[in-house]
Amino acid sequence: MQNNNQDQSPSMDDIIRDQKLRMAMARKSLPAFVNIYFGEHIRYPFDQFHMRWMERAQDRSITTLMVSGFRNSGKSTLLSQLFPLWAVISDMQIKSILIVTQTTQKAEQILRNIRMEFETNSLFIKDFGRFKEEPGPWNSHKIYIKKYKAWIQILSTDQNPRGLKDGHFRPELIIMDDMESLDTVRAQKSRDDLYNWHKSELVPAGADNARYIFVGTPIHPDSLFSRLKKEIETGEMGGVCDITPIVDDFGNPTWSARYPTKESVEQEKFAKGIPDYIWNVEYMLKTSVGEDQIILSEHIHYYDPAEPRKGTLVKRFISVDPAGKANPNSDYTGIVVLSVYSLSGRKFVYVDAVYNEKKWHDDLVARLTSIAVSHGTPNHPLKIYIESVNFEPNIVVLLKQNKIPTEVYSPGNKGKDERLISIAVLIELGYVLFPKDSSKVLVDQLLNFGRSGHDDLVDALTQGVIIANKSQSGFLDIAEEDLLRNGIDPSSGGVLPNPKPPKPNTPGSLGGWVNLAWSQSGGW
Repeated sequence: MQNNNQDQSPSMDDIIRDQKLRMAMARKSLPAFVNIYFGEHIRYPFDQFHMRWMERAQDRSITTLMVSGFRNSGKSTLLSQLFPLWAVISDMQIKSILIVTQTTQKAEQILRNIRMEFETNSLFIKDFGRFKEEPGPWNSHKIYIKKYKAWIQILSTDQNPRGLKDGHFRPELIIMDDMESLDTVRAQKSRDDLYNWHKSELVPAGADNARYIFVGTPIHPDSLFSRLKKEIETGEMGGVCDITPIVDDFGNPTWSARYPTKESVEQEKFAKGIPDYIWNVEYMLKTSVGEDQIILSEHIHYYDPAEPRKGTLVKRFISVDPAGKANPNSDYTGIVVLSVYSLSGRKFVYVDAVYNEKKWHDDLVARLTSIAVSHGTPNHPLKIYIESVNFEPNIVVLLKQNKIPTEVYSPGNKGKDERLISIAVLIELGYVLFPKDSSKVLVDQLLNFGRSGHDDLVDALTQGVIIANKSQSGFLDIAEEDLLRNGIDPSSGGVLPNPKPPKPNTPGSLGGWVNLAWSQSGGW
């Protein structure tokens, strides 16, 4: 006979009707807390990644949690708005929480959303009391939850977190939400400043046992999110990184209740008219690639300066893109030291050293003289090629007086982008090699060409690679087997039939850039 009195797990209706039971479950489980008290926030049933985010957020053994989800996946609602509430009333008993965003406006909105739950969520208020502030008005930057003697305050990235303390408590939980944007990650200085602020100011502001939750998007390969992710993956920093794009590696929707089919995902993109590059960043969670980006991060090939180079040294020289004016707003002077090696009929250009400095006239002459001698010898300094556009002819005269071999290089009537396109295929095929750990500024300018404030090193590099690859037989030396290996027909000059520019939705396409370089250079 069946036992009808066997124990059964309570249903959600049972839990909601039983105040003691629901409060006990809510204090123990973040998913239960969200489902019981904040059902109005849940338009579609949770998927596995939502449960994983919440389980990891409540796992005290994870000191640093980095979460990235596609736009409208609920990451900010769950982790920046509801998790702080749970952290206060749960068994965690957190007394001081800091929420950090890029702008004060965004931070204030998060705090307003939290306050609204305190004041309007009837079931929440019934179980945990109407939270009241200390004497004095609530303000837009800090709220005090009197019943639990806990603080929640906000901060923007342009504020100083030093000395943040509520009573005896420094922040025990620091939540960082969208601290970057496509605009702020464009400049190297902005990225460095935020990273340094995070490491030297924000992290030390936390309590000894503080936990850090980062909600964001890896919008740039060198963004704060990307840097911290890399540090976790390489073991430089403890933590867990959880990234969930809108579809998995097989194209299947990750939130099946909201997007039941692959077609429904495509419909989302089509209905909202989302451009490919925005879709890739915000929904596919790929680092930023603009429609016109010429060089991608995966195109960069590095070498270890400590290891011996293969092949025969053919030539060493210095390529210079001089600044046009000596004032604080002028371009920097880009200086690249290059070595050309020959191996198995191929030419490989090694970037030996990179200098990006505000030097002009006498200072520039002295600096170039020093570099030419230090990378060569006093009796045999390296030859310098200096771009003819906007340069001071007297610089060449002075360099020659210092016994530095110098030649003026004219780029002709081709623009900066055309010149970079002409060597893009060489970079992608690995004919141009960059030193590990000492070419960051140059690589950054390549990846952000046309979108950042400086491109002096890109100009110096393109000039140098073009000089290194000039030959009597053609414009660029590319081995036929390398073209074939990358799916490019070497016939008719080594390009695909009917040369045409790359499609906007395939930035950095090797075949496309080969075609475009062919059409712009007149063939090689």
